[in-house]
Amino acid sequence: ARLESALATLDTDRDGHIDMVEWEEAIETALANKLADRAAKRELEAKQANKEIEEFTNDFKNAARKCFQMIDKDGGGTLSTDEIVTAVKEDKDVIHFLKTCGEENLQFLLVPARLKKSLDYLDTDGSGELDVDEWKAAINRGLAKRLEQMADERARAARAAEKADAEFSAEFLNAAREVFLMIDKDDSGSLDREEIVKSVRADKKVIDFLTNCGNKNLQYLLVPSRLDAALNAMDTDRDGHIDADEWEECIEIALNNKLAARAAKREADAKRAQKEIAEFTGQFLSAARRCFELIDKDGGGTLSTDEIVTAVKEDKEVI
Repeated sequence: ARLESALATLDTDRDGHIDMVEWEEAIETALANKLADRAAKRELEAKQANKEIEEFTNDFKNAARKCFQMIDKDGGGTLSTDEIVTAVKEDKDVIHFLKTCGEENLQFLLVPARLKKSLDYLDTDGSGELDVDEWKAAINRGLAKRLEQMADERARAARAAEKADAEFSAEFLNAAREVFLMIDKDDSGSLDREEIVKSVRADKKVIDFLTNCGNKNLQYLLVPSRLDAALNAMDTDRDGHIDADEWEECIEIALNNKLAARAAKREADAKRAQKEIAEFTGQFLSAARRCFELIDKDGGGTLSTDEIVTAVKEDKEVI
C-alpha cells in the first residue's frame, strides 16, 4: 500500500514508470531535505556553542574580578608587589584562578623566581603596580587562549562524535534489517501479529534488539498487554501488517532517540573531562613550578647544568 502511494507521487507524468527525470527530481528533493537537516543541526550546535562560550566568559571574568579584589587588600584599585606576593602564598582561591587562567605571565606570579619579570611585563605603564586596565588586558589574553582551547576541543569532539555516530547508525540499521527478516518467517516482506508474537516469545536476538532499540512502540511488542496498541500505532496504512516502510519509520525514530541519548552522554562526559583536565592541569603546573624551585638552589631564576645534575642525582621529588 505504501509502495503504490510512493510510486504515484514519484510518477509525475502518470505514464506508469519512473523515468530518469522523475528519479532525479526525487533525489534532488531528498538531498535538499538532507541539507536542510544538516543546516538545522549546525545552527543548533552553533547556538549551544555560543551559549557555552557566553557562560564561560561571564564566569571567567567574574572570577577574574573577584581575584583582583582578593589581592587588592587595601582597596586602592591597584595591586602592589607586596599584595601579590602575599596572595600567591596564602590565598587558595587566587592561586587556583592564576593556575588555570591561561595567561602565562599571570601564572608566573606563582613562581617566586619569575615574579618580578612577570610584573615588569604586566605593568605596561611602569608605575610599579598593576592597575585595573593592565589586569583586564592580561585577563583578556588568558580568556582568548582558554576559548581557543575550548574551540579546538569542541572541534575534535565533534569529529570523533560524527565518526562514532556514523558507525553506530550503520550497525544499528543493519541489526534492525536483520531482526525484520528474522521475524518475517514467511518472507512476505511484512510482519503479521502471529509472526511477531512467536518471535518476541522465543527469539533471543529479536528480544534483545527490541529491548534496547529506543522506540516505545517496538519495545511494547514485548509486553502482551501493550502489543495490540503498539501494532496499531505502527500499522499506519491499517492493512493488518507491519510492512518494511512502517518498520523503517519506527527504526528511524529509534535511531534518532539513540543518537540523542549518545549526544547527551557525550555532553555530560565532556563536562566531567573538562573538570578533570582543569584539576590535572593545575596540579601538573604546581608540580612543575615546585620542581623548578627545587632545582634552582641559588634562587637565580635560571637552572644551571650543575644545579640540574645535582638535583637529578639526589632529589627524590625532582626525580
